[in-house]
Amino acid sequence: MKMMIEMMIGTLCVLVNMAKKNVKRFGQQTLSGTRALDWMRPGRVCYPQGITMGTAESLRDAGWGIPEWADGKDVWLIHQRDDPTGMESRGVVMVTQRSLIRHLDRWASAAEDEGATVDTDEHGNTTLTASEEISTRWTFNRDTTKTFAPYTVEVGSEE
Repeated sequence: MKMMIEMMIGTLCVLVNMAKKNVKRFGQQTLSGTRALDWMRPGRVCYPQGITMGTAESLRDAGWGIPEWADGKDVWLIHQRDDPTGMESRGVVMVTQRSLIRHLDRWASAAEDEGATVDTDEHGNTTLTASEEISTRWTFNRDTTKTFAPYTVEVGSEE
């Protein structure tokens, strides 16, 4: 009888775990109550859908988890489109490096020319959202042997 109960409990646990949905951790709140961000690092691949631009302070006021070391800097957030397979969590990526901000600025200008929507929130942050599904993939790299090496961006299409 005890063995039968243990098997039923084990089966129930397996069924409950199978029923869990894949939940994205980005867009959710952090332990401090702010919206979670991912950090830029060499080898990062992004699938852009939109960009938010502002200062560290104004983005923090809007609820984003911007670290204090970014105070006084321009901060850009890359909003990524959802993974169609649902297998990958694509979060919002924080960018403070000038070499990347120049690339994002060129992309934002081109997207605006193609009809992207531009909105400004009550904190003064500007959000640009592409007008249609974009199939762009950005791969960010830099020479990791140098401390402050600029990033390079490889632009490709999603495969």
